[in-house]
Formats: sequence, structure tokens, C-alpha cells
Amino acid sequence: MSQNNDNTEILSITPPHRIKATNLFCCSGMNAYFLDKIGVDVVLANEKEPDRAKLHKGIYPKCKIVVGDIMNPKTQDLLAEIANKEKPKILLASPCCQQISRANTRKDENSDEQYLFEGVMEHLKRTETYDFVAIENAAEMLTFKTKKYNLPLGEQIEQELHNLGFPYVDKAVQNAAEFGAIMNRPRSIIIASKHKPVKLPIGAENNLCLADISKGLKPLEAGERDDCHWGQVATPLPECQLEQVKHTPTGEKVKDLKTTKGALSGCKMDGAGHRCKKDEKMHSQLTGSGDITGLFTIAPGTDVFDDDGNYVYTTDARTHTVLEIMRAYRLPDDMRIPYWTRPMLKFLRVMLGEAWCPLHCQYVVAQFIKAEFGL
Repeated sequence: MSQNNDNTEILSITPPHRIKATNLFCCSGMNAYFLDKIGVDVVLANEKEPDRAKLHKGIYPKCKIVVGDIMNPKTQDLLAEIANKEKPKILLASPCCQQISRANTRKDENSDEQYLFEGVMEHLKRTETYDFVAIENAAEMLTFKTKKYNLPLGEQIEQELHNLGFPYVDKAVQNAAEFGAIMNRPRSIIIASKHKPVKLPIGAENNLCLADISKGLKPLEAGERDDCHWGQVATPLPECQLEQVKHTPTGEKVKDLKTTKGALSGCKMDGAGHRCKKDEKMHSQLTGSGDITGLFTIAPGTDVFDDDGNYVYTTDARTHTVLEIMRAYRLPDDMRIPYWTRPMLKFLRVMLGEAWCPLHCQYVVAQFIKAEFGL
């Protein structure tokens, strides 16, 4: 699929000189993939999990990455040391959102994950080189209330940014589909600037849909693969679920959704076990995108009827593949993914499920570049 075949193009900006950036909670760095095209070099990143950091290093070999918990003073010390030497001007941060997202029906109100943004503020206190900040999280973040703060998180973060010398703050919930993605992925975005006013970018709907994602790809059933690409592999399903998906028409929800062991699923979320439609965008893919009990994870198929016009079954009884999710993000098929990672499709699903959409990130960061150089 072409990267520029709709009315929303990948940005390309040539500033007078390139700007350095830091990427906290970088995961595998999917969000930063298009920043090179607007003159931004991510020179420092932080990730808590070693396997994720290893993948990040494989994609961005020149970037320094600090492996460790950002809430750990030693991690903060090392991040500050490198940042004060490299002097990045842009700070990106995507703290874990599981304890905030409505998709998590088992939140722990005592979880420290709700307060990971404090690590971002601590890094800002220790590093004076930043002129711009962008924080991304689940759509619910702006209004999320915790036991610790009287203000919703969005207001608390804005207040702390003001206190740290960032007077210009803009925040909103934005959908990645308005910035080139073929995925409806609403996310909370907070941006801040130290010296110049900045505003979040204005999006525009694109015309691409799931049918565009599947162009050039063969139909797949659960457990099958298409040798055209390492990521075009359909997750196997147990017989009980396979029969359910096979007999669920496109656009409808599986009746009496079952677990992998055949018991009735207790999942009450509306998108669980739902077949998508070819003429709509992919719904936001989470970390469990290979599971039919996830939210809107089942690929669209073709409904098959007998000679009398009676419905028989629907093809493509499976969840979206890794390649299809990459294409929904507008990542290229030939993206640099290290060979050691390619067989780890479940791991890559988690990386994609936790990613800030790279095009959305690019559009947001482009606002900083425009403000900095008056473009």
C-alpha cells in the first residue's frame, strides 16, 4: 500500500537545522518512525523492559537508550546526564495507560502507574534544554481522577508544566484517523512550549479503510500465513472459537462468545468478538489484538451464501495480522524490524498496541518545528 495514496500525506519539512529529541516510555519507538522527515533526531530514549529496549535499538541503532524504571533515581540521574550533554529541545512521553484506559475493566486505584507522569516532570526539573513537551496517553487521561490529586490528570499536568516554566499549554483528545492513520485511535495529547505559543494540529478525515489495508494480500484463515511478508500470519484459534468466527457475518458480533477453553466469555465490552467491516477503518488495536475476545480485533471477510441465498459462512475467520496493524498505522511493509523479533508476533502485537500512532506523533511534533523556525 502506498504511503501517500489519500488526502492525508506524511509530512516532510526541511527546517534550517535539525532538532534533537528525547523519547520517554519509548517502548519500541514506533511513534518516532516519521520524525526524521521533519528534521527531528531522537538521540535519547528510555524504556523499562530490556526486550523492548533491544527492539528499539534494532530500529534506531544511533539512539542512546537508558533501560530502567523512570521512577528510579538512578535512571533519572543517567537520563539527566545524557540529556544535559546532548541538549535535546523536544521531550516526548507516552506513560503506560492501562490503569487509565476504559478498555481495562480491572483497574487498580492504588496502582503507581497512574502517576508515571511524575517521572516526566522530574526529568524536566533536572534538564533545562527542553523548549517543547508532548505527552500522550489514553483518551480518558485528561479527565481521569486519582486518589492523590484533587484535579483531573489533564489539569494537574498542565499546572505542573506551568510551574516548570512552560506557559503555553494546549490539550485535547485527538483521533489518529484524522492524521493519516487507517485506525480510529483516540488519544489524549498535551503539548507545552517554553518560549513560543503552540497549538495542537488540526486534523482532517482521510478516505482509507480496511479494504485498502488488504490490497495485494491473500485471504487468510486462522493459523494460515502469506509468504509475501513475515507479519502476514493469522493467529491460530481453538476449534470452539474458530466455528464461532466462521459463522459470524461481517460487521456483526459473535453470539455467546467463548473463551479459548470453550466456556462462555465474561467479557462485557461492546467491541469484544466483533467482526469489522471492509468499508470502515480499523478500530484501535490494543495489546491483545490476537484474541477474538479483544476489542474489534476480528478481520472483515466475505459472506458466502448458497444457491438459495441462505447465509453459509464468512471467510477470513481470524484476527487482524501484524502486517495489517502496521499498515493501519501507515508504517511501511519494509520497516526495519530486526530478524530476531519477527517470529515473536505476540510481542510485536503488544508493541503496536501500546504505540502512539507515528503519523499522529509526527503531526504534533511538526507544530514545534513550525513554532521554532516560524515555518
